[in-house]
Amino acid sequence: MRYASLIFFMFLYGIYLSGQNTSVTGKVISSQDNTPLIGVNVMLSGESTGTITDLDGNYSLLNVPPDGALVFSYVGYETQTVNVSNRSVVDVTLSVGNVLNEIVVTSFGIPKDKKVLGYGSQKVSGDDLRKSNQQNIVNGLQGRLAGVTINSAGGAPGAGANINIRGINSIGSGNDNQPLFVVDGIIVSNSTNAGSVRPSAGSNAVNDSEQFMNTNRASDINPADIESINVLKGAAATALYGQRASNGAVIITTKKGKSGATRIEYGMTYGIQNVDKVPELQTTYYQGLSGIQRALPATIFWQFGPQALPGDPFANHFRDFFRTGNTINHSLSFSGGSDKSTFLTSASYFNNKGIVPNSDFNRITAKLSATHQLTEKLNVGGQINYAKSAGASPPSGDKSIYSALTFWSPNFDVNDYLNADGTEKDYSSGTIDNPRYVAETSPLNTEVNRVFGDINLNYTFNSWLKAKYQITADYYNDKRNRAVGADLDAGSQVRGFYVDQYINSSEVNSNFFLMSNHRLTNDLALNVTLGHNVTDQLTSSRGVRGEGFIASGFYNLSNTSNFFALAPTDFRKRLVGVFGDVRLDYKDFLILNVTGRNDWSSTLPKENRSFFYPSVSLAYILTNSIIESNDIISYAKLRGSFAQVGKDASPYQIGTYFGAVPGFPFGAIGGFRRDLDIGNFNLKPEITTENEIGLEASLFNNLITLETNYFVRKSKNQILPVGVSNVTGFASYVTNAGVIKNSGIELLLGATPIKGAFRWDIMLNWTRIRSVVESMPENLKTITYYDQGRSALRIEEGGSMGDLYGYEWKRNEKGETLIGTNGLPTLDQTTLVKIGNALPDWTGGLSNAFSYKGLTLDVLLEMRQGGDMVDIGEINAIRNGTLAFTEDRNKAVIWKGVLADGSPNNIVAIFDENTYRAFGINAHHSFNIQDASWFRIRSASLSYEIPKSIIGSKIRSLNIGVSGSNLFLSTPFRGYDPEALAFGSGSNFIGYTGRNTPNTRNINFNVRVGF
Repeated sequence: MRYASLIFFMFLYGIYLSGQNTSVTGKVISSQDNTPLIGVNVMLSGESTGTITDLDGNYSLLNVPPDGALVFSYVGYETQTVNVSNRSVVDVTLSVGNVLNEIVVTSFGIPKDKKVLGYGSQKVSGDDLRKSNQQNIVNGLQGRLAGVTINSAGGAPGAGANINIRGINSIGSGNDNQPLFVVDGIIVSNSTNAGSVRPSAGSNAVNDSEQFMNTNRASDINPADIESINVLKGAAATALYGQRASNGAVIITTKKGKSGATRIEYGMTYGIQNVDKVPELQTTYYQGLSGIQRALPATIFWQFGPQALPGDPFANHFRDFFRTGNTINHSLSFSGGSDKSTFLTSASYFNNKGIVPNSDFNRITAKLSATHQLTEKLNVGGQINYAKSAGASPPSGDKSIYSALTFWSPNFDVNDYLNADGTEKDYSSGTIDNPRYVAETSPLNTEVNRVFGDINLNYTFNSWLKAKYQITADYYNDKRNRAVGADLDAGSQVRGFYVDQYINSSEVNSNFFLMSNHRLTNDLALNVTLGHNVTDQLTSSRGVRGEGFIASGFYNLSNTSNFFALAPTDFRKRLVGVFGDVRLDYKDFLILNVTGRNDWSSTLPKENRSFFYPSVSLAYILTNSIIESNDIISYAKLRGSFAQVGKDASPYQIGTYFGAVPGFPFGAIGGFRRDLDIGNFNLKPEITTENEIGLEASLFNNLITLETNYFVRKSKNQILPVGVSNVTGFASYVTNAGVIKNSGIELLLGATPIKGAFRWDIMLNWTRIRSVVESMPENLKTITYYDQGRSALRIEEGGSMGDLYGYEWKRNEKGETLIGTNGLPTLDQTTLVKIGNALPDWTGGLSNAFSYKGLTLDVLLEMRQGGDMVDIGEINAIRNGTLAFTEDRNKAVIWKGVLADGSPNNIVAIFDENTYRAFGINAHHSFNIQDASWFRIRSASLSYEIPKSIIGSKIRSLNIGVSGSNLFLSTPFRGYDPEALAFGSGSNFIGYTGRNTPNTRNINFNVRVGF
């Protein structure tokens, strides 16, 4: 909190000071029909300072130098730069022009005209983001970006989202592959921390990340505050940020105050949620085994009884367990300013009652931002943001609600879960938990407090030289607790347990920039940015676990007989960087951009602590040189780039350390042990090299726009733990080894088939990415991320990220399936073979926007072709005969294959319950690995801007609408929506789904009003 206090007081001090300034107002209209243009970006050239035009096309901008220039940009119109020339009123008429020519925010918040960029980037407006009404901004980007893969962690309240840009670069199972998130120049954490929520014994979970679908911290950002998001994809785009942005960067620009009368904006959304897809059940066979119905108190969950009779009770417990969830969201903002200052303050409240009983999530945000002109040359600005969230998350993964649901018999009411005395109603004689009872008694309770903000000083020496200093801070505290009774499977071996944990994270950044923009000759312009960056990070966690409840039903640490301190963690890291960016612009058609950055990292050995990486890009605007703009080619640009970026190690990888032994202290006895990993004093940073070429064009008088990129990205010196012989006394050795290559094609295609009072805009994005693991460590030919027993996620040399392995039938030398004497094939359990890949062959999104006199309809379609997934919960439902997949039974079959002598199989086998239950059959990949291709209506919204003639002069604007997300899904996948990852956000464990809260279909009703 000390960082938040520092920012706040510096911020108030800057606001208090006063000085000289110049304000400029004006109106922007269209050259087509002289109508006002709403939402035109008005930026001070070379600065991030800017505003947008209002409903009447008017704008007002403070702190404009008399000799400065304003840049006006608007989708579908030519960008225009106008010199102020000591004027206080600057009116502008924009001509219809190139849709690709717009101002984008790049590294460190530096605005650039998109035409000068030699690399690919993509911008999403805040309005587009809000159309889906997703409160997690990462989910709001789904379907809108080329080269970006986004997966939700399911439909639980506050569930996180996973985002990868241009593939997975680091092959270690725990390595970070998430992009950097930056809000108005403030680096903010998007981490997903799983914590420690398991007992000391009795859990089969791979790790804590599968137990709850934890929130990614970008969800602390209020979507209503966002003006735009620019996604920097390639290494050339992110090179100035250094190793922090080696996986790309998401640059968020928030709304700012504008001079003039105070504006008030209020928005309210009410929504309902339902589970969107559930497994299909069979209703042909009743509960029982071997064709015989079983009755209590026998173990009951198998559906291999007699054929069902009319009137036998059947219910889809996969659907009936869930309720209708609801959301309510309020957002309010005040903004305005004078000739000296501008301000914006906002607040929001969001509450989500989840589809799982006893699950919820709520969030409160508040923001204050302002700018003030201290003198004619010195400007101060800053902001402070606060977010508080809390929720109850439903258990997922091993021994959870969803593992219990896969065992459940549809002949029993899943919501009948309590006996008269309040104990669990059990139909399985203690074999499985009642899923509703688990939900009601064992959620994870979380409470997060977060503060982030900055203070920045901007000094203008003259018309071509400026300086900026910015200090930013981001701090959050995450408090968690979980209680599990002794009557639940997860707590049975330790007689129940209770966990309390506190996770703290802080980051402070100091940034200095010197920026020069100077025209050397009439034909040649020079733009130079020099900078310095210092980053300090600290993450720590503390916690305690109590086991063995003394008195039943009282869930508190004081009621446990054994106390265990959770292994404390303290990760401290410092990064220092210097960088430079030089751009030469020749006759506005040839733009050369060269950057360089050197980092010093505290997590690397002294000899390798310093590492440098460059980038160079070239943009060639054909229509400003060899091609004259015409009715066919309105605009065309070729571009290419080469760049490198580094990535250091996580803390404490270069030495051998000691730590607490799990389960200690035990009473008064403490315990420490040497780390089982050997550190490496020769460790080097990972280096990613990327080459990119692209084309941007606008055709047929801007009827069609096109942007396409091709990239090849190679990452070497992968930092990995390599197994060593146990006789050394260690388990692994951290080293540099391995090379992974990602290559891909990105396509953006836009069109406006109809213009005028009725307008129709189309935007298509399409992506194809391929990865190859070119080399692996000498003593580590396979990395297994996860082995489910019937399938595995692993990589091998020559393979790809996301490769899935499974078991095949035994075959002869001709590849024919061998059939045993029982007429069935035999599973070859000697080795796992590559069966599929979790990453899609290609992805695409299609946005359609229709507007007519204030009425707007937006529909976003999304498709993924290819990509395989494993439903890790389904195998229990197959073994128990509940799924429609198992309805094909009790019949004679002749399996295709050959006998031991090579003759065609002619043995009749019975396809019965044993076929589904036996590992020798149900472990075959055809039972486990499925095609997860899908097509969906990602979002749709219908809104109406009520005319001024109706609402009068006191209300500035009034918009009402209805929207929805995940409205339709078509997929061959048998289980829940395959998009939801089983191991949550921030994890590299892809390709698995099933044992977590499924995705939801959402319908929202919206009102926005402005005064």
